[in-house]
Amino acid sequence: MKRGRASIPQHVRETLGENIRRERVIRKMTQAELAEKIGTSQMMVSRFEKGKDSPSVWRCYRIAKVFDTTVEQLLTEKTTFD
Repeated sequence: MKRGRASIPQHVRETLGENIRRERVIRKMTQAELAEKIGTSQMMVSRFEKGKDSPSVWRCYRIAKVFDTTVEQLLTEKTTFD
């Protein structure tokens, strides 16, 4: 059996990505700035926002801390945390 991250449904990746982008833009933060705060590359933040990849649970937690919210809220459709 192959070990690795669990497969996350596409609609969940898209919702998460939309919420990450929305909250980053509201805070006038660049992808590079968010990437630095969560310990990844600008390219990975772009992939998260486009729903092409999903962050690990640990990285979701870091993103939630940056936006002063919870992982649950990041995964919920049409959220605004400000």
